[in-house]
Amino acid sequence: MCPAAVPAPYRSRRAYAALATYREAGLDDRTFLDQQFGVALVRTGPDSRRADRRAAAVAPEIDRLPLQAKDLIRGALEEIRVSGGGLDPGTLATWSDGVVTINGASRHFERPVSGPAALNASGSLLRTTIVHECGHILAEDPRGGVPLRDYFAMVVASGWLPDPRDDPVPYGPVGEDVRRLSDHFLRALHAIRPAWDLSRPLRDPRSPGVRQFDRDVMASPHSSRRRGCQPTLGLCSPARLAVSLASRHQSPKLEQELTAVGLSVGQVERTLNRRGPISLYAATSIAEAPAELFAILHRGRFVVRSEPEALREGQRALCEPWLLAERQGPPRGLPPRVRSSRTRFVGRVAASGCDLNPVRGR
Repeated sequence: MCPAAVPAPYRSRRAYAALATYREAGLDDRTFLDQQFGVALVRTGPDSRRADRRAAAVAPEIDRLPLQAKDLIRGALEEIRVSGGGLDPGTLATWSDGVVTINGASRHFERPVSGPAALNASGSLLRTTIVHECGHILAEDPRGGVPLRDYFAMVVASGWLPDPRDDPVPYGPVGEDVRRLSDHFLRALHAIRPAWDLSRPLRDPRSPGVRQFDRDVMASPHSSRRRGCQPTLGLCSPARLAVSLASRHQSPKLEQELTAVGLSVGQVERTLNRRGPISLYAATSIAEAPAELFAILHRGRFVVRSEPEALREGQRALCEPWLLAERQGPPRGLPPRVRSSRTRFVGRVAASGCDLNPVRGR
């Protein structure tokens, strides 16, 4: 078999039985999740009608997921927890070590999608949230996550930049090309901490860790490298960086500082506008950029600025290996049989969610 035909990480060799088949056989949703995905559905925390409603919606939403997201759930998750409390009210879900925790107490899931987002959104917010968490898994998981080099290319294509007074290179010719700019940042990252291995996923146990990655890469909102803090790339979202620089825009001091590093205010403005944020949420943390790209490509989420470079990098790093395996790898076998307590097997069932190219995007 040629290398191109080797199945991508988490690509499943078997199709999926539909949730309707289980319900027709009198089986509950937890049985569906266990038999088809090997995932346990758990309710935790205080009793809450809102959390109960959320738990009841998990299986139907997973049944409707794109095929690649289903493969990630089958191959990388062990448990889905619906929490009745304990999570930050603004957090919809988290992922860590094979467990996705959904904030069942959040009111956000009950709000209908409206306004501009409704033009691009497909499905409920809960489904979109699950897809987003699948993006985190695919980008970061040590068993099959994308290499740090590709992870960083998605971050760079999403517009993250350093303060021009700290690092003027991204504001010159190097910044015009995603690959050259990504290589520039990776060389600087390796100089800060040689332990980073660009061929390994972010959460590889041999790497320094996610928290260290954030410290080495992102700018703190309360300090900067210019004030003598620990070495860091100091990357920041374009919008936040623009606000920071705008407060000094009218001051001759900023122009003098930029001139000292060979830049002008006009050059900096053009660079900040070159690659806008792919979504509002992606601008909150570097870790959210790859997950949001995965969600955008699969779910059609509302895009503040549809940046072709970012979508191309997301398609290349997150979706193409899986799509190639679907096209050239061995065909999927029949779905697992539905096991019932009344009879040994209900029988073979039709596959669901087997669109061979569910990715929507550029």
